[in-house]
Amino acid sequence: HQHSDALQKRLARKGDIVIDAKLAVHMLEGLSDLRVWLKAPANERAKRYAKRDRMGIEEARKIIREKESLERKNWENIYGFDYFEQEKKSDVVIDVAKQTPDDIVSIILAKLKRVFIVHRWEGRPGRDWYPYAKKELEKSGYTVSALRMPSPDLPIMKKWVAHLSKSVGRPNEHTYLIGHSAGVITILRYLEGLNKNEKIGGCVLVAGWIDDL
Repeated sequence: HQHSDALQKRLARKGDIVIDAKLAVHMLEGLSDLRVWLKAPANERAKRYAKRDRMGIEEARKIIREKESLERKNWENIYGFDYFEQEKKSDVVIDVAKQTPDDIVSIILAKLKRVFIVHRWEGRPGRDWYPYAKKELEKSGYTVSALRMPSPDLPIMKKWVAHLSKSVGRPNEHTYLIGHSAGVITILRYLEGLNKNEKIGGCVLVAGWIDDL
């Protein structure tokens, strides 16, 4: 446990990662942007377990109870807390029995303050002022992605817009875009393609230009 505990903390400090672990809410306190607790009623858990392992529901229910009881006892002896108490410390609690996978993703993304930086022509995520902006925004609680755009030395608008769209996924009022030079045009083209009911929180456009990309 000591090795895995140290590993997830080290990875969390580096950032740009999703960590799936039963003790992560407790272990990564102060190191995470968003802590999510997924739960489901006992019957729903048994059904999914039974389907996955091809067994009866009663057998699945018994295995889950025994496994859960052992985990709670062992981890309380090791760490000094009941890991089910993590639900109270979580930023978001989702009953997965009532949501589709896409709905779950949307709920999580809606809670994150996300920033996407689109670099300039011939730019790279690690150049210019992008690393500094990323670092300062992360200090303020934003989740920042400095994108590496395709063919940066010879930008093609459709490819850049497609890459930005794929990176953002479902935009919402907590989505912010920062563009520099060719990145400005990319963001404007991206915004043009959004549906009427899709909105972002805002954008910062630096040294844009009006020529075709």
